[in-house]
Amino acid sequence: MKTKDRDPASYFAITGSFLKQAELEETEYKVLTNELKRYLSRKLESKNYIHPIITKFCTDFYREFYRLINFKDPYKKLKDLSNQEAKKILQTLNIESFQDAVKVSVQANKLDFGAVLILNPDLNKMQEEFINYKDTEFTLNDSKELEEQIKKAKNILFLPDNAGEIIFDIPLLKEINKYLSKDKIKIAGKESPMLNDVTFSELKELGLEEYGTLISTGSNCFGLHEEDVSSEFKKTLKEADLIIAKGQAYLEFFTEYNFENVFHITRVKYPIINSTLGILNPHQNIVISSKRYAENEKKYDFGTAHPKIIERSKIKEVGEKLRKEGKKIVTTNGSFDIVHLGHIKTLEDAKNQGDVLIVGLNSDISIKQYKSKYRPINPQERRAEFLAALTCVDYITIFDETDPRSLLEEIKPNVHCNGAEYGENCIESETIKKYGGKIHIMPKIEGLSTTEMIKQILEIQELEKKSTLKNEEKKEKILKTIEKQKGILFALPAIVYRESYSGRDILAKNSKFEKEYTDQRGYLPVEWWIMSTTLAENEIKKENEGLTQLKIENEMLFLKDIINECKEEIMGTYESTWPLTKILDIGGDPVEVSYSKEKEVPPIPLHVHSGNAVKGKIQPPGKKEAYFFPPVNIPPYNQDFGHVITRLGLKPETKKEEFLEALTKFGKEDIAYSFANMYEIKPYDGWTIPSKIVHAPGPWITFEIQAPQDDFNLLGWQLGKRLENQDLKKSRKEVLLKGLDNEHELLEQTIDWENSTDPNFKNKHYRPSKIREQGKWGRRIQIFFDDFYGEGFEIQPEETFTRNPDQRPFAGIVWSGKGTINGNILNVDNEESKEFLVTPNTKVEIKNKSNTPLIIYTVFPIKKEQ
Repeated sequence: MKTKDRDPASYFAITGSFLKQAELEETEYKVLTNELKRYLSRKLESKNYIHPIITKFCTDFYREFYRLINFKDPYKKLKDLSNQEAKKILQTLNIESFQDAVKVSVQANKLDFGAVLILNPDLNKMQEEFINYKDTEFTLNDSKELEEQIKKAKNILFLPDNAGEIIFDIPLLKEINKYLSKDKIKIAGKESPMLNDVTFSELKELGLEEYGTLISTGSNCFGLHEEDVSSEFKKTLKEADLIIAKGQAYLEFFTEYNFENVFHITRVKYPIINSTLGILNPHQNIVISSKRYAENEKKYDFGTAHPKIIERSKIKEVGEKLRKEGKKIVTTNGSFDIVHLGHIKTLEDAKNQGDVLIVGLNSDISIKQYKSKYRPINPQERRAEFLAALTCVDYITIFDETDPRSLLEEIKPNVHCNGAEYGENCIESETIKKYGGKIHIMPKIEGLSTTEMIKQILEIQELEKKSTLKNEEKKEKILKTIEKQKGILFALPAIVYRESYSGRDILAKNSKFEKEYTDQRGYLPVEWWIMSTTLAENEIKKENEGLTQLKIENEMLFLKDIINECKEEIMGTYESTWPLTKILDIGGDPVEVSYSKEKEVPPIPLHVHSGNAVKGKIQPPGKKEAYFFPPVNIPPYNQDFGHVITRLGLKPETKKEEFLEALTKFGKEDIAYSFANMYEIKPYDGWTIPSKIVHAPGPWITFEIQAPQDDFNLLGWQLGKRLENQDLKKSRKEVLLKGLDNEHELLEQTIDWENSTDPNFKNKHYRPSKIREQGKWGRRIQIFFDDFYGEGFEIQPEETFTRNPDQRPFAGIVWSGKGTINGNILNVDNEESKEFLVTPNTKVEIKNKSNTPLIIYTVFPIKKEQ
């Protein structure tokens, strides 16, 4: 069948319609329209450029469209609207019979936005198209025969056409469901967009798996061309008892072949000429069996899963062809059940004996006969695919006999290769020598065999079984500990060392970069991470640094491993929103700065969180953080920091040019710090700092809560640090720019200038603590806000505080004092009893058993992903 020559104007109209759907800018629209018209004109002017099969020609034509718009889906909006409108209309229709379902299905074939100048459906008027659908007339109508074939079919392949239309196919699919279960019905969508045709992913979105098994054709071509669709789909096509195809493209395609099990349901869009069917004109409705036109002798090439895999009946022909070409043919055979290095080495050796290697693959039947009724592990189709993937193998054919002599009679190889265990006097020897061939013995590779591999797998399974039992014992220990400690687990502090700043010896000895203070990397211990499942991302990494360990009976286990074993009991549904919480002991010895004569205690290095730089471009989102400054004039710290400022955001009067110039002085001067806002720190102050805002918190001991990632991201400017020559060049690239091209890009891509220099910066981001409840016993205060949440408990001597069960887990640390939590000891002076985790739905009772206030700070899951 050929579609009548279409007026070039219709193709040009299609071009315009397609590009309008793409919503291009006017200039781009004009350029692409002209380019596509030139492309089409060249094809139409020369018959050599036009594929003789219309569906193939149109596929190539439209693929050029998609290439030019970078493979976007311009019809997506129309498809979604079509589906929505179709669902509304379908609910209003009274469908009482199989014939009604067919009429609705063919009427819906009008929903084709590719048939420009013929249909041009109006979604706003679609309701009108279905008011009198029962009066639909057919030019050709084999629907009764279709119904009978559906009743007899063992399996059915349904090929839908357009989005929107597919909704109106549901009544027909329901009719099919009366006779076949959905596992016997395959519904195939295109792999990728093509006009408003429905795709495999869209079938899933629409819930069509309710009516059958959804599959992809593996292509977006019109029709099902052998060179386009996937081998998996061709298998389905070959095995289908009955094929129901919607739309003109499938009719045009199938008439090229001699399929006799296809029924078409379509409304003709373009004139069709066929020697049997005559001329079908636009707007005619048809339901026809392929038996009406299946006259030509052209067979569809279902092929095999791979071109190297040859049917046994054709292998003799292949052998004859190779001999005529003067090729030296090599053969070998085997089961190749689990392909391993030994197989590959012997196959490579075999290929080296001649020009073409043909592998005889024992079928599943023969393996059961000569090996074991439990073998093979991999079916013959899969084993053939394994071999086909090897470059040294040229052909594979599957044979059912237990020995290959009859196969070798057909191939007549020059060389037959056998393993050393068979020797030259093997059973194949006489057959091979009869045709002047020879036997080649392949060297045995010790320790490599399928049987040995199976033994190893069984041994591994046994080890895994023991490991599973061990894990079950571990889980039992964790649950017993939770029960014994009434919902509370305790951890050792996870101390993280840093290369770039020091502190005041509050968390650990960390104020000097001297040998007795630093670790092997020269780093100082300046951070305590609370109930952390996040690894520290230092330049020089240390195994498990940053991960919290919990005490379970007499064993120390990492929190992340405990969560793996008991996720629900430890985290409930909050694992994905569990934060990274740090206590930062920042400051250290005062340093000289370039913008002032006075020495200054350094804060955290000036930095900004904007996302990582990839190929010179920032990849958002950045990271939001929150800070809380706790009191330190209490035991065990007893510190008086005096007047301390923190630097957050930039001064409103700062000019971009000034800050850009400051950035170019990285490692030489500290001038960038002078542009930052300075705010005096007081205990219980808090801040929420969004991404892309320059900040350098401290130098006050600080609680920081954030999404579970560890990075300075960009800038990383350390106060008072001077760099020279190569160190400066390296640090500028790796610490300041981190993948960006220059300081200008750093300023433009990473800093939210408007929010960083906002005159109302403090009003927007300052979050002082708030009292949530208080009494004689003490008070409960909120210390983190916005996307973050945390609480402080201040419990007076000999008093008790009770917090009702919360579905969220939360982490806590004792900041000052001692007492108990659900009967478990709390003590700021004991590292094993000052950091704890409260599991979900646990009621908490905290008692102060000292003569000073018991102060505890807690953090909860992040309200939403950062």
